[in-house]
Amino acid sequence: MMTDTWSIVLILALAAILALEAYTYFTDRTTLSGYVVQFTQVWPLLPFAVGLIIGALAAHFWWPWCSPACQ
Repeated sequence: MMTDTWSIVLILALAAILALEAYTYFTDRTTLSGYVVQFTQVWPLLPFAVGLIIGALAAHFWWPWCSPACQ
């Protein structure tokens, strides 16, 4: 089923992020949070852009509507 596929993809993405965080932490490199801080110093609009994207996704996924699949 496609639901299983998306679940596996999301779990693999999370595992990849965790593996990269562990690698960067133990090799004393820049972690994701450190990168975000550095990137925000260069481009201060980053938190607002991320918020806009998250808000758009939330409206897309949870807006009260009924797709053809739920009828």
